[in-house]
Amino acid sequence: MICVPIAGVYGYRTHLLSRAETLIGQGYQMLAADLLEDSRQSLVGTERGCKVLINAYFGARMTARMEWAAQACMENGVQPPEVILGLATAMEQTNRLDGAIELLKSYNEKAKETPEYAHRLGMIFV
Repeated sequence: MICVPIAGVYGYRTHLLSRAETLIGQGYQMLAADLLEDSRQSLVGTERGCKVLINAYFGARMTARMEWAAQACMENGVQPPEVILGLATAMEQTNRLDGAIELLKSYNEKAKETPEYAHRLGMIFV
């Protein structure tokens, strides 16, 4: 009996993420952000959910939501490069450059194979 609701929730989330990814791909980040808004709490536990949230909020220029999503994902142990870059970008856009630089430096040292951190650091310094 419990399997049906769980499968339904999982199926709905998968559909929601697929729809949001399609909207983002078409350049409709604000629509994607709006579509994800009611389910954002449940999406921060997976890498795919975190990436889609960050991309939607970044494209929609929703800095506060992007920062929230990045922090919530990190709290749940989901830390792909998009999440770290999303948090650093939010900090940068709200004039907290020192925090963004420290965050990027620490992750650049931990993950030398991810050039995006060094690139973003370079962009901040420019």
